Amino acid sequence: MNLSRERVAVGAALVASAALRLGLFPFVSGDMRGDMIPWSQIIEREGAWKALGQGFSNYPPLYLYCLVVATWLPLPRLWAIKLAYVAFDYVLALYAGRIVGRLVGPGARWSGTLATLFLPTVLMNSALWGQCDAMYASGLIACVYYLLENRSVAAMMAFGLAASLKPQAVFLAPLILVLVWQRRLSPLLLYVPLGVYVLLMLPANLAGRSFLDLLLLYAHQKIIPFPALTLGATNIYQWLPGAPFGPFFRAGLVLAAVIAVVFMITVARRFPEGMSGGALLHGSLLSLVLMPFVLPAMHERYFFAADALSVPYAFTFRGGWRVAALIQLASACTYCPYLFDWEPVPRPVLAVFMGAAVGRLWCGVGVRARPISAGRSLAGGEVDV
Repeated sequence: MNLSRERVAVGAALVASAALRLGLFPFVSGDMRGDMIPWSQIIEREGAWKALGQGFSNYPPLYLYCLVVATWLPLPRLWAIKLAYVAFDYVLALYAGRIVGRLVGPGARWSGTLATLFLPTVLMNSALWGQCDAMYASGLIACVYYLLENRSVAAMMAFGLAASLKPQAVFLAPLILVLVWQRRLSPLLLYVPLGVYVLLMLPANLAGRSFLDLLLLYAHQKIIPFPALTLGATNIYQWLPGAPFGPFFRAGLVLAAVIAVVFMITVARRFPEGMSGGALLHGSLLSLVLMPFVLPAMHERYFFAADALSVPYAFTFRGGWRVAALIQLASACTYCPYLFDWEPVPRPVLAVFMGAAVGRLWCGVGVRARPISAGRSLAGGEVDV
């Protein structure tokens, strides 16, 4: 395909991705009806500055700033909010494509971008459900990209932006701590995400909201609004129906902490000279899928960042598409009960699929990954994990 035809094909695919999303906009989810639209109404009624000084939402200030911008758009509230969310689909896809271009070759960059845009969970999350997971996930995928580029400050700034949008950004923390352990990252760079968070909360603080309240926002959030070991996530707690919540929740937190430490030790020992290229991508995806798989009280959407990063993984490794398919199947099918009141596959079965993906990724840490050399085609240059 010559350059002009490739541009036309990419342009047509981008238009199709936008048109498909617009077709999903009219759907109104319970979260939209109960949270996002009422919050935008408060902003319109009180005015942006006064509203930012109030604690009407348990979401962090950066998200509320995006919601303020959405309320200024001359569109119906539903469409304006979803448009703000969908914009981050394209940021997410851009960085996923950059990772593919970095590890596979420039010719595969747009393929990775478009594959991410048409991923079922990426389509459903923002345009249909009206969720903002693409916002924080784009920061995490950008973080991985900048780590691959050896741009440590940019990576930590991207991680700070992700953490300033959703606490689920912490799922990448074990991988980042491995890089600090290996001296790939300076420990001083861990202050960068905190600095980004504090800087972004200042406008809300100046508007009248308590500095301490903003600083401890995540600590004050009601992490477990419903006493359930899993809130739809296809993780190990799908196999514990009827287990008493209190003791198993506490045990689950301890288990997750132990597994995070085991992950860090395993990866650090396997790559004593530091991770780069395919090994870094592999470790990042494992971190993003492992933590929500073992943590209790997880929602189905908490695998979203892993969904997105599985696309570059599929392009980079032989058999990587199998891991990506397992993650996507286990994740996408869990959206259906909430959105459509339809369970296509029992969630305990889907947890088996997600567990298989975790197992394959974990076993791959013990085998030296040989990433595709730049410029080679996917069919001719796939590698074992």
